[in-house]
Amino acid sequence: MNAGEMARAYIEARNAHDTDRINATFADGGSYSDPNVPDGISGPALAGYVNGLVSAFPDLEFQIGKLLEAGPDTAIVEWIMKGTNSGSLMGLPPTGRAIALPGVDIIETGESGIRSVRGYYSNGTMMAQLDVQVLVRPKTVGPVSFGGGTYTNVGNKAKPGVIGITQIQLASPDQNDTLTGYTREVLREISQMPGYIGTATSLTWDGHGVTVTAWEDMESAKAAVQGAAHAESMKAVFEPNGIGVSVWTSFWTDGQLNTRWQRCGDCGSMAVVNSELKCKCGATIPEPPWF
Repeated sequence: MNAGEMARAYIEARNAHDTDRINATFADGGSYSDPNVPDGISGPALAGYVNGLVSAFPDLEFQIGKLLEAGPDTAIVEWIMKGTNSGSLMGLPPTGRAIALPGVDIIETGESGIRSVRGYYSNGTMMAQLDVQVLVRPKTVGPVSFGGGTYTNVGNKAKPGVIGITQIQLASPDQNDTLTGYTREVLREISQMPGYIGTATSLTWDGHGVTVTAWEDMESAKAAVQGAAHAESMKAVFEPNGIGVSVWTSFWTDGQLNTRWQRCGDCGSMAVVNSELKCKCGATIPEPPWF
């Protein structure tokens, strides 16, 4: 087969989701690389990578736009990767959204098969099509480390009686996704519990995590740590060589709760939130949550 025929056979194997056929198109020592695996993979690693993508997009298909031969041993394939995100991708829950991601493969071949496939596409475009945030920010500026955060609000506007704080330092950024997975399960669990008000989390790129949770009272806060998801996360931390190198938890009570303010939709001023929920201009203001 010439380079174009080998390239087409490779794409057809990808569309069949057949990892044995995919690997069979490669020569011994052949490799695949793209923005997610820039150092190149082959054999079982390539099969696992393909299976992970198919798990996230079970109807995955590469539609060929152009297939050009750029010499006797090189083919260039312009494609659009289409599929519906109905499985987990990078640890995220399925979005149910469809993608149509343009990309290019540069395929170098030899007598015994494909020597390399170099795929080029934009992860940012794919994430935008999935309605997933892509944040551009520095890792550090002076003493400040940057990262991401979440806010969980179940609509409980009760005044907090207890604030629970957990801080953890991970061994490396490689553990960030693992911690995020445990945190997600704990939040799903505790957000259904009586007395829960809300949670704010932060996790820096280098693995410093903070979780702040508001509860109506100490009884509710202490009941939360008895949950199954919380127990699993604690096990992951305290088992030998588990996630994290240090952790600290605490409950805070009897703090000073200052005045709540809410911007008035009529006059634009910040109004004191009182029992009447009235601005000085006479307009009614909504009651904001305490947390």
